[in-house]
Amino acid sequence: MPEKKVSERRRYVRIAPPKPIQLKYRFVDDDSDRGASSESTLSRSVGGGGLFLELPELDAGAIEKLLKGEKKLSLAIVIPTMPKPIKALAKVIWLEGRKEGERHFYGAGVSFIRIDEDDRNEILNYIIDLSLQEKKSK
Repeated sequence: MPEKKVSERRRYVRIAPPKPIQLKYRFVDDDSDRGASSESTLSRSVGGGGLFLELPELDAGAIEKLLKGEKKLSLAIVIPTMPKPIKALAKVIWLEGRKEGERHFYGAGVSFIRIDEDDRNEILNYIIDLSLQEKKSK
């Protein structure tokens, strides 16, 4: 039987930077920026449409709300080439439990639902610069 291909639904390319990107997040119930205090985490891939981030262990209720879109993430993304963090609102597209050694966490793929287009362009420029650097080093 032929292998089934899974189509990518991303509108923007994503790249795994050489060093994880620092970011802060907070869970919010609506499109406002109000919510619990911000927590720091890492992103191991970033694109113009979203990113992958690591979340701490979550209870079943929080997971359900994130996957249903009842809770969103207010983000402050630290792109190394930018003087200040990029602010965005994102929804969780997928979530999976992960374990590295003794550390348990969730990997989450998130999609931006609100981001300034100039900031999105800065992310895209960062991706292009990383891609060119990678190409030069080969």
